[in-house]
Amino acid sequence: MQDIAGIRIDADMTLDQQLALAEEIGAYFGTASKIRDIRELPHSGYRAVHVWVRVPAGRAEIQVRTTGQSAWANAYERLGDRVGRGIRYGQAHEVSEVQDLVDLLHRISTNLAEVEHLHQEIANAVAVLSQVPQFELNRHDERLNRERE
Repeated sequence: MQDIAGIRIDADMTLDQQLALAEEIGAYFGTASKIRDIRELPHSGYRAVHVWVRVPAGRAEIQVRTTGQSAWANAYERLGDRVGRGIRYGQAHEVSEVQDLVDLLHRISTNLAEVEHLHQEIANAVAVLSQVPQFELNRHDERLNRERE
């Protein structure tokens, strides 16, 4: 183990907010920090953004995860604790039912990533919508009402 401390930040946030938070943490610690984004190329299904920072006593790791990423990671860790930590390193489990569960969790991780990307798209659309002047929205509503009549 290289880290002298570890911190997890799990929050209900979009992917952009997750990265922005990690970057803000990294900026606070300056050039002695390094950000590792493992969301697009996950390790055994694990996805998060890690920030490594240097403090006087050594290196500390800060994990920034969405609530979905956290729930998935906690479930996978519990499974690893019960059936063997090798699943974290790509080792197939000799019991087919356990391996089926590992495979299921990997598929869930992929599906969760897709949902989080959709969540980000919704947030982006809402941000664009908030830039449309209200009078334009009202004119559009009036036009729709006339078309219905």
